[in-house]
Amino acid sequence: MVMAACYAEPIVQKIVFTPATMADWQMTGGTEFRIEDGVADIAGPHWDCKIFRSIELAPTTRYRLSGTGKGKIMVMLYQSTSWESAKLCHLNLAGEGFRSNHINFTTPAGQGRHLLVIHCNRSPGAVRELEISQLGAEEEERVVLDVEKLRANRPSPRRVRGFMVGPTFTDETAQRVVAWGANAIRYQIILSDRKQEKTLEELLPGALERLETAMKAARAHNIKVIVDLQSPGALHRDSQLGFWQQPTLAQDFVAVWTQIALRLKPYGDVIWGYDLCNEPLDRSQLPYPPREWRPIALNILAAIRAIDPDVWIIYEPGPGGGHDHYASMQPLPDYRVIYSFHYYSPHAYTHQGILNIENTDLATIHEKINIRYPGKIDGAEWNKVHIDSTLQCIRDFQQKYPVPFFVGEFSAARWAPGAEQYLRDLIEIFEENGWSWAYHALTDWSGWSLEYDESYWIDALGHDHPNRPKNKVAGMTKRGEVVKAAFQKNLVEQSGQP
Repeated sequence: MVMAACYAEPIVQKIVFTPATMADWQMTGGTEFRIEDGVADIAGPHWDCKIFRSIELAPTTRYRLSGTGKGKIMVMLYQSTSWESAKLCHLNLAGEGFRSNHINFTTPAGQGRHLLVIHCNRSPGAVRELEISQLGAEEEERVVLDVEKLRANRPSPRRVRGFMVGPTFTDETAQRVVAWGANAIRYQIILSDRKQEKTLEELLPGALERLETAMKAARAHNIKVIVDLQSPGALHRDSQLGFWQQPTLAQDFVAVWTQIALRLKPYGDVIWGYDLCNEPLDRSQLPYPPREWRPIALNILAAIRAIDPDVWIIYEPGPGGGHDHYASMQPLPDYRVIYSFHYYSPHAYTHQGILNIENTDLATIHEKINIRYPGKIDGAEWNKVHIDSTLQCIRDFQQKYPVPFFVGEFSAARWAPGAEQYLRDLIEIFEENGWSWAYHALTDWSGWSLEYDESYWIDALGHDHPNRPKNKVAGMTKRGEVVKAAFQKNLVEQSGQP
């Protein structure tokens, strides 16, 4: 059951930018700001320029922080007046021109004093409106699910351990999946083209044809399929607007999934779940998910349920493939939902040597590789214990709502030192928590492949782009041994052995 309420928004704090009202603001060293025509212009020589002041808000109360800004501007509110306290919210106002944004938050119990910070990252930025409004009731819907009914679903769906695969999945690919011991694939539906010339109407028929071909191959080899809308770029119709601001986005999402559900109705024995959207992300709304995504997902859910009331739905809340949002997220109002996230942390380790490589000098490239695991990365000591601690919010969510979880992607660049230990630690954590998972990837870029060695193939000038596959091994890599050993659990469970 979903419960919602109307609410009023009386203004509690409206920040007016005048010399007089800004007199009690402080700033970090090197920061400069001036007031002109109600706009606060902020600049400084480094990435961490801030102006800040303390404010008072009622404890345990729901608020909305909204503002208008431009440049690399972020607005943060801390739980107390200490820089050491956690952030209550983080409002992204960055952009070339003025744009507005808002975020909701709830104050903690306590004395009610907080630190309000306007942060500018090096380049000049400006803020012209900022206010904090009290919400009379929750803006987001409140979902009440019967925990016993959720628990009664288990162990359905059955655990799967598999591979991410590309949109060309043939009988030969299926044989490779089986040879590894995997029992599932996360199949990518690609609704975009590199030149962005084809429309959704042009791309969808071919995508559906490839999808059905993959379903037939998977059925022939007893492989479960996670149907993943990996790249919905063709839903971006108006080039003047961002992806999530497209006026027809919701109806396009619903139309695509309606066609998928109709086409795959005869393949209920093969489908493990429908993954509604891969890594929903709007960088302008970071560190939060796109606010447009959840309502769209609910519309997709209703459309699929009208066709197939029993199929499992896979929901990635975002932002991207991250998991942090589970700390504050409401479940979807449906009893057959698998919740999902991806794991590539720390990014400096898993993606070392991948980005910004072409035409980069060799010395600079080498500064970005040879980052070891376990070890100190980005100021933290990364090992299995630390990784496990970062996933506590998932366990907390699952404790409150006994729902199935699926780790849809995880990997590390094949030349990352210690990658075999990293993969072993991740898989052990997934297994300890009873989560299904799919390794990224079997048929994708060779940098993720378990079938290529650990060498990094930049030449002496550093001009060789890493999209050129090399050094496929004859036997099994250490990373491959880790993943294949984990796949053996599929065989044990299939045989019914303890």
